[in-house]
Amino acid sequence: MRGRECKLRVTVGVKRLLDCPLQGKSIYTKLKWGHRTLWGGRDDATQPVVCKDRNVVWNEAFTSECVVFVAEEQERDDPDARARILARQPSSGFLRLSVRKDSGKGMQAHKRYGFLNVYIIDWALAYGGPPPPGEEGHTVRRLLDGTKSTSYFEVQVAIQWLGPMPAS
Repeated sequence: MRGRECKLRVTVGVKRLLDCPLQGKSIYTKLKWGHRTLWGGRDDATQPVVCKDRNVVWNEAFTSECVVFVAEEQERDDPDARARILARQPSSGFLRLSVRKDSGKGMQAHKRYGFLNVYIIDWALAYGGPPPPGEEGHTVRRLLDGTKSTSYFEVQVAIQWLGPMPAS
């Protein structure tokens, strides 16, 4: 399998959490960039916000540079531009968005409400182009994993290739 490493600059705007049952609780999002064992990783977090009317609104943006591995399919006759084999080998192109309930008691453990795992290369191939007119990035709404409720997590994604984009 052939492929190469590509560098990306990723800006993730943590917008809001919809249909959250933790009414009146203080909620924040922790962003974990990269794999800890290979790349060291990095953590960012939003400010805690109180859940009102089953919604939490943050509107905070975070930027990180990462390395992803793109492996191209051996078939060159495939007309689909996105028909690539994604090599999920360890790279720094991983992001976990973890939604947590703030305990407000300093260094005590914060209860995790749900999470969203993202392979950055998936988003880069889907949203790596220019954003829609008048917007800073592509708005993505996903169902939160790890929870029994149907909470939707909304983020805004802007991805910039720091080198040549892989051939389609």
